[in-house]
Amino acid sequence: MIKIFSISLVFISFSAFSQLHISQNDKADIANITNELADNNGKTTEQLKFRYAINTIGGQDYLSLLAKTNTNFNQTLLEQTGVIIGANINNIVSLKYPLDNIG
Repeated sequence: MIKIFSISLVFISFSAFSQLHISQNDKADIANITNELADNNGKTTEQLKFRYAINTIGGQDYLSLLAKTNTNFNQTLLEQTGVIIGANINNIVSLKYPLDNIG
């Protein structure tokens, strides 16, 4: 539950005045990722990378995400937490979230 909460904090910065929504499927995926990381001493397996959009950049593993933004989107705040910001097109932004921050 704490792990899901830490990811939720990141998404709050996207929409300070709108409702945050994480689907049950996304919550289950996050739980699967954190459980598999815990089972493998924090190491990402090839199976985990294959099943989810996980990339290794500079020796660190990132989960790729798409998020909807609004006018309160604060790119600098996310970058300070280690999130890599990609393209932002029509209020949809691509992100790479460090797996180290999930747990």
